[in-house]
Amino acid sequence: MAFTEIRSQIYRVLKAHRGISLDELSKHLPDIEKTVLGTVVFQEVERGYLIWENGLIDIKIILGPLTRKDKIAPLWRHKEIIQRAAPEKPSVISQKTIKTLLDALFWWQGGRPSCVGFGGSLYKWRLYIEATGDIPTIEEIKAAGKIIEIDIGCTAGKFKYITQPRTFWSMQWLYDRSRKFGGATFPAGSDTTWCAKVIALEGAVPADACITSITGLCAPELWPMVDGSYEKTLAKLAPIAAEHKNKFAASNNFNEVFNAVKNGRAVFGPVNLPPEYLNPPGGRWRSYGGGSAGGHAVAAMLVDEIERLIITRGSWDGDGGEKWYSFDERFFDENAGPFLIGLTQEEAKIGESLYKSLTITTNVPAMITVDGVAIGNSPQKIAREIGKTYMISAVPDDPKYASQMVTVDDGVKELIFTLEPLTVPIPPVKKGFWALLIEAAFEFIKAIFRR
Repeated sequence: MAFTEIRSQIYRVLKAHRGISLDELSKHLPDIEKTVLGTVVFQEVERGYLIWENGLIDIKIILGPLTRKDKIAPLWRHKEIIQRAAPEKPSVISQKTIKTLLDALFWWQGGRPSCVGFGGSLYKWRLYIEATGDIPTIEEIKAAGKIIEIDIGCTAGKFKYITQPRTFWSMQWLYDRSRKFGGATFPAGSDTTWCAKVIALEGAVPADACITSITGLCAPELWPMVDGSYEKTLAKLAPIAAEHKNKFAASNNFNEVFNAVKNGRAVFGPVNLPPEYLNPPGGRWRSYGGGSAGGHAVAAMLVDEIERLIITRGSWDGDGGEKWYSFDERFFDENAGPFLIGLTQEEAKIGESLYKSLTITTNVPAMITVDGVAIGNSPQKIAREIGKTYMISAVPDDPKYASQMVTVDDGVKELIFTLEPLTVPIPPVKKGFWALLIEAAFEFIKAIFRR
């Protein structure tokens, strides 16, 4: 039996029986020799896909930090733009075709927190299809999905990636560039807003221009790195990315997001997940009232008009999870947002007439807040509605520096915070009874010697 078949069977069993021993796993798979089964499990543990602790085997999926459902003042608001835009045009691709094509897509995120790259890639794919009408066939998608291994001198294993069909976009580029855009450091993942801003400001590159690792073993940040330099590789890819930019708006309203997906728009956002998030009944995430397992980025691809559900394409199906997940309005209100909605060129012009951008920098690393909402580390470029004022703060990472807060209107294009070191006077030490007694005795002794 081929390795891939054994691997699939192992995940199928673990989806139904979480946290079981090798003996129990072997009983569920009697046709596979136990030593072979153990070898495959060990390889999956080495690759970071499975956990084998205290004699029990389980699926390992790395999640991101929890998302906060905040107001979205620093972003373009979808409702404000759509109210002034032309009527919706019918999508160039049907929901049925989207599902058929993505069911054929061969990918998994490899247990790493790269869901932002995966979801961002599908978000960009939808933007591209609606703009160009260039739709791949199911045969192209099936033919493209192959696992390639390259020995690049890595002691931990070979560099592996899955080839992608044309019209698909590099997940590695979006994940890597969004982390750098947001100032994320290991082991933190990325953020959907950072990713959408990268697509808006830097653009995206085709999947074959920047290959995505599925193992994380000895993989360069960007691939191919023909000269071994991240900066030189980035310089080669940046002009390609610059040809594929798309601006976006945001919404925290379920009906707005639902209708955007229904009307064929590219939609992408974060959710907080219930503890049983990999295989919920019917693939549906339901309101769970706390105890979240973590945050996750999803590309909203379909809707169920009868049940009023938003349906997202999963990034874990090769890791033992479902392919499709759905959620209703209550789940969205409690656990999701803001969701980001791609705009046409005409809509982007409307956005530019309604908003002005503000660049914020600081002399030392600091968290930027707008009207009390943290939006990320400096530097930041935010959008503000014309005619409104905003209260902006810079809170330094180093507590030895003082925070600053200013109020700005749309006449300010650049805000530079010069944060000063704190000058706190040292308070006098209040002496206790015994300290005073010892001090008095010492002074008495010194007086005797002076005589």
